Amino acid sequence: MDHIERGKSANTSPVSAPARARAREAAGNQRPWPADKVERWSIDRLIPYAKNARTHTDAQVAAIAASIKEWGWTSPALVGEDGGLIAGHARILAARQLGISEIPVMVAAGWSEAQKRAYVLADNQLAITGSGWDPELLRLELGELKLGGFDLSLTGFGDLELKNIMADRNSGLTDPDDAPAVPEHPVSQTGDLWLLGRHRLLCGDSTVATDVARVLGGVAPHLMVTDPPYGVNYDPGWRNQAGRSINGTTQRIATGTVIKPIGARAVGKVVTSCCGPRRRSGSPAPRIFNSPSSSRSSSGSHPEPVIAS
Repeated sequence: MDHIERGKSANTSPVSAPARARAREAAGNQRPWPADKVERWSIDRLIPYAKNARTHTDAQVAAIAASIKEWGWTSPALVGEDGGLIAGHARILAARQLGISEIPVMVAAGWSEAQKRAYVLADNQLAITGSGWDPELLRLELGELKLGGFDLSLTGFGDLELKNIMADRNSGLTDPDDAPAVPEHPVSQTGDLWLLGRHRLLCGDSTVATDVARVLGGVAPHLMVTDPPYGVNYDPGWRNQAGRSINGTTQRIATGTVIKPIGARAVGKVVTSCCGPRRRSGSPAPRIFNSPSSSRSSSGSHPEPVIAS
């Protein structure tokens, strides 16, 4: 930044003034372009826009400050003739953090108030609307910079983003939506009980009491959700209704000690919808925990078993 003299143009382009005027005319803009002339202004002369809707975190400002330290000031701030800041609010915050007192600016001469206010929005939004990254080229560029020992945090990507971009990926050996055909002789048959470490999986019917007892193996369950994939109608009040609450319908003995019923610490139960499947026989499905809400409905349908403690 030292080569920019105070109050003098920093434009070193060999393009002549008439050529720039012709370019402006071709672009349909007769006014001088702000970038035609760069000046050095004191940051105390700049007035941040009070209605600037763009927000900046401390981490972002710190990243911009690190960028300025690495590359210097590469993009002049845009200001109105009255010193009102149009573009560059985050850079000004970073400059103050670094103790920089003067920065390069471009003056938007002849702009209306509406144009200045609109550009405060456009300067940020146009940079992100419709833009993206070519993932392969981005990964290649970052990879080569990393091999060269460059600090990738200066590129603006966070640690998690970099790990995700640089991660080795494979597409797998099969199509995840390609379900295999049903085998003629399946491995598992009705009644098979699979022991998966501390887990038990039974090929059976959850509405058959003997199947449920077999898969439980004598263990009292805490909760069973029987409306896959949705566990709905959360109701913690069932503990009081069923006499399973510490502060509800518990009993006390002569010493005043509270008898905590099984499941007193359970957080709730899940009840299936009234439209759950019926048993073929039409009889009520067995219940490990018979709660008031599991009574037969007027429609004749029966809810799935609700197992809770």
